[in-house]
Amino acid sequence: MNNLKCPRCRSEFYSAISSQDTATCPYCGFFFNVLDQHRRREARNKIERECVLSRGDLRVTAHTLDISKCGIGLQMDGWIPFERNDSLHVVVKGFDIDSDGLVVWVTRSNGSGSKAGLRFC
Repeated sequence: MNNLKCPRCRSEFYSAISSQDTATCPYCGFFFNVLDQHRRREARNKIERECVLSRGDLRVTAHTLDISKCGIGLQMDGWIPFERNDSLHVVVKGFDIDSDGLVVWVTRSNGSGSKAGLRFC
């Protein structure tokens, strides 16, 4: 048995999957990649703050979802204008983060905005 935690609703549950890479949360029905749960090197703290992302002349406002020593989860209303492997500069308001980072993943959804993961360089 594997102890899993849903990335959407944060509910914990057990699954008998052994060789599969994906699971479906029995609470909210979210389908997710089990291997993604083990990618992060350290735990992230849920901290929600406004932040500014920039690359060249492009500047957009987003909100943090979670922050760790080596990375940050971001959410933005609308279409996030960055792609995986883009280098960005991020400033988190009300927090001591003013750093360069690398976009490691982007998820776009119609109607509910976009999310991205940024690893600090």
